[in-house]
Amino acid sequence: VPKFIVENSLDVDSWDRAFADKEATKSDVVTIGWMASGSHMIDVVLVREALHNLMAEFPALRLRFIGWIGFEQIQMDQYKDRIRVDPWIHISQLPDAMQDFDIGLAPLVDNLFNRSKSNLKFLQYAALGIPTVASPLPPYACIKDGNGVLAANNSPAGWYNAIKSLVENRELRSGIG
Repeated sequence: VPKFIVENSLDVDSWDRAFADKEATKSDVVTIGWMASGSHMIDVVLVREALHNLMAEFPALRLRFIGWIGFEQIQMDQYKDRIRVDPWIHISQLPDAMQDFDIGLAPLVDNLFNRSKSNLKFLQYAALGIPTVASPLPPYACIKDGNGVLAANNSPAGWYNAIKSLVENRELRSGIG
């Protein structure tokens, strides 16, 4: 019996329309976004320290989370006025819901379960012109040649440096996106 993997895909029309809307509403505020399900609770540890440090360093920085990602584990009550958390939404609403993301996160702890995931977050972010910062794991092997940023060593410092480079440089965000 032949076996093969069916890759993820996007409804291009929905994403193209949302991309055009996003381009028309650019802002000076930088919003880091992450949309995730409960299976990403373990991945929070990778970005928690980096997000704390970046929020302290950049007063205009905003965080936006869609879905359940173990937000309470990030423990950022001091920044709650700069953080928006939305419940899980239907996939058809994602293109519109993600329009305020300037940087998209895709952290994955290195384990067998995460190594078997797909690059769907990268595809969704890219469809909206949002640069992805991802873990250097097989699902994100497609990130190379400036089409995204991999967090070096999947470490807190690697995540901090990767995200900071995009927070500080609108041209880099735009070029990667």
